[in-house]
Amino acid sequence: MLKIKEVNIEAYKYLIGIPPRFWSRSRFTGQAMTDTLDNNIGEAFNSVLIHSRGKPIITMMEDIRVYLMKRWATNRTKVASMDFTICPKIKKRLEKECTLSIFWVPR
Repeated sequence: MLKIKEVNIEAYKYLIGIPPRFWSRSRFTGQAMTDTLDNNIGEAFNSVLIHSRGKPIITMMEDIRVYLMKRWATNRTKVASMDFTICPKIKKRLEKECTLSIFWVPR
């Protein structure tokens, strides 16, 4: 706070009026307060659109439409060819939990 006061007295006064738990990094908890899945999905989508961003809005929207249609068609064919009722990652996790559960003792 002393360093902040030396740099900008107004910022110092402003921060003194707010409880430190809202702005001080030392008071932050280790628990995540954001859903990173949403952020990752947004970042992945933005990386796909990087070539369309410089185009006029109608052309950009058409590129987005074509991308989504291709993606949905690809996912539809993948899902249609599945011969199981549980998704692969969930099935793998379930099998892992089942093998670990042999050591459980009912009480």
